[in-house]
Amino acid sequence: MASFFSRSLLVCCGVWSVAVPLWGSDCAAGPQVRIALSSRGTVHQITVTLSDPGDVRAARRCARRELPWPQLLAVYVESSETKSPRIPVLGRYVWSARRITFTPRFAFRPGLAYRVHWRGSREVRQLVRVPRVEQPAPELVAVYPTSAKVPENLLRLYFQFSRPMTQGDSYRHIQLLDASGTPVELPFLELGEELWDPTGTRLTVLFDPGRIKRGLKPREEVGPILEEGKRYRLTVSDRWLDAAGRPLKRGFERLWEATGPDHRQPAPERWQITPPRQGTRQPLSVRFAGPLDHGMLQRVLGVVSPQGRAVMGEIEVDQRETRWRFRPQREWSSGTYRLLVDTALEDAAGNSIKRPFEVDVFRQIQPRLRSETVDLPIEIE
Repeated sequence: MASFFSRSLLVCCGVWSVAVPLWGSDCAAGPQVRIALSSRGTVHQITVTLSDPGDVRAARRCARRELPWPQLLAVYVESSETKSPRIPVLGRYVWSARRITFTPRFAFRPGLAYRVHWRGSREVRQLVRVPRVEQPAPELVAVYPTSAKVPENLLRLYFQFSRPMTQGDSYRHIQLLDASGTPVELPFLELGEELWDPTGTRLTVLFDPGRIKRGLKPREEVGPILEEGKRYRLTVSDRWLDAAGRPLKRGFERLWEATGPDHRQPAPERWQITPPRQGTRQPLSVRFAGPLDHGMLQRVLGVVSPQGRAVMGEIEVDQRETRWRFRPQREWSSGTYRLLVDTALEDAAGNSIKRPFEVDVFRQIQPRLRSETVDLPIEIE
């Protein structure tokens, strides 16, 4: 089927351009329909520019909803499955100044080809390909806890990536080895639905609680995961793919030494709070007696103003999860602020302010708190 263009069409998409091959040519007929793949930001669109009066009238009828747009202009995913019925890509059509702009409901996928079918006064079929956008390789930017020494009853790990990752087979990329290089048998609680955050960049991995708590059958039959005084190596494979199919830039390795079990609950009354100066945006600093859960520190502490309103700002956790800092969006004023702490806050071993992870039946546990939050006053002068 002849088109009305040259063999290639220069398509401008933001700051880049790409040559899109067309089928056939009929230069003598003059340009009557021009089909192009354009881009604004990260949104790719197909634009059709008309010059034939009959085509313009047909487009106007579609714009007035007298005809469905797909009868005049349809976009299909290019497929080798020729026998399967072709279903047009869903999207929005906009008619303006002799130009039709088609925006798909779901974004065109980089690297895929799409067939554009124009059924106007002269039929035009054109193949366009969405260019691949080169992105940097994904990286594993952090693993929490960050300390080289961890309690033998360590409960939880966080893996923070630079880009959204593939999901569903994460556990095969993570391995825990003992000092001899032998893999530790089934150390993780392998859940059918992995614990990813909404962005797909942060994965939470739990050690098997059955091998952490004393007196439970898995621990008695298989043994503990970590043992005090022994060394371990946590590795992450560089074959782990991101959501776009790219492997990690590099693998990951961290050496651990297991210390004795930690059954102490976080004690807010022992925290060291350094207040900022009024009239500044200096960070409020809170130092803990030991490492706390990095993920929870991002969401279970908050600052309330002297007027009782939540203070907005940025949170930073550093010094191996032993310090929490809060920098407000606006300058501090003088007065009594409050640091609100949810009693669900845990340390690396799962002990919360409210209760220890594992209650030792041989010693008495005094109930620490009944309220759901701890309220710590902070004087800013």
